[in-house]
Amino acid sequence: MGNSNSIAYVQRQMDNILRAFRDWCRTYIDDIFAVSDTLEEYVDRLHRLFAKLQEFNITLDPKKARLGFPTLTLLGKDIDLLGMTTTVEKVKAIRSLTFPRTCAKELKKYIEHCPTYLENRIRRHRPYGSLQPILSPPIPFHIITVDFILSLLLSDDGHNSAMSMTDKFTKLVGLIPGCNDWTSGDWAEAALFHWWTANWGIPSAIISDRDPKFV
Repeated sequence: MGNSNSIAYVQRQMDNILRAFRDWCRTYIDDIFAVSDTLEEYVDRLHRLFAKLQEFNITLDPKKARLGFPTLTLLGKDIDLLGMTTTVEKVKAIRSLTFPRTCAKELKKYIEHCPTYLENRIRRHRPYGSLQPILSPPIPFHIITVDFILSLLLSDDGHNSAMSMTDKFTKLVGLIPGCNDWTSGDWAEAALFHWWTANWGIPSAIISDRDPKFV
């Protein structure tokens, strides 16, 4: 059986022609298959089916016809009395597929944007804060960075640590001596009154890796 019209038109016409036989006959475009419980019933149904096709001048290709077979392969499925199963060729083709082993990042990125995953995922941390960019300072000693060098050799004046203060504008570095057991207040006093404030004043921003309580 062949067709010269659109697939949708052929499917609709075949459904209308064989509507009376839909309990035991199905069609998919130009493929027709009929089933029955017994051979006698099968022969009777074939006579009725062929008569209906002849009524609408529809011919079949004998080379493509299979009559009386207990199983049928249709659209990649083996159909028999027990139901439908995937054909052996399909299973072999799937087993022979080569899957990439370097797509972990792409797979993780896809999963993280999957709506179902986002709805069911339980986050166990606080929301991440926004990044705060470090802008270029407009004047010298407007923004400074602070770091500490601890556990140095004891100096003659009793210091074994140092605080490094760097200006973001001029890149000038200042070192303030101190001790390991100094508190944040001691370091602040040393920075503000012994060196930095006397020369440049109090900065507008301080960048440090210490806890905010230090400030």
